[in-house]
Amino acid sequence: MSMKIVDATEIPAGYVQKERMVYILLALFLGGLGVHEFYRGNNQSGVGILALNIISQIWLYAGLACGDIYFFPLLLLLCIFGLNIKMICTEKYDNNGYVMK
Repeated sequence: MSMKIVDATEIPAGYVQKERMVYILLALFLGGLGVHEFYRGNNQSGVGILALNIISQIWLYAGLACGDIYFFPLLLLLCIFGLNIKMICTEKYDNNGYVMK
């Protein structure tokens, strides 16, 4: 399913546009939980980020409890961080295709 990009002049009356600054702040402070994607309306991506974070956290702490350090969960967490930075720089539309103001 492709998202239809809508011109800013075509936003229907009564539609509440998402704030881009709120999206950026959510990504910076709660990005590992996928909150910024839930705010944007992209629930599948938000659930994916949240699941990856939970899995890597459990894996990391299970390794630390055993006295080992697993580098793969650290790499996953670093990838989630990088993905959030990429989203901050590139995402300009909400899930309905309307421009975030």
